[in-house]
Amino acid sequence: MNELPDELNPTYLYSTTATSLLVQIVTNQIDAKKLAEEELQKRGLNADGAWIGFKKKKR
Repeated sequence: MNELPDELNPTYLYSTTATSLLVQIVTNQIDAKKLAEEELQKRGLNADGAWIGFKKKKR
């Protein structure tokens, strides 16, 4: 069985997350999926992790 490196292992995803944030995720006060989608956008990636570039801000 191949082991994943820690940075790719979902088991450790929240290991360094503050308890108060975990509680907010569990009680739906924070939308973790939305935050992950926003982070992908900040990196210029789509939901499949493919490069799509950065959106230009409207002035």
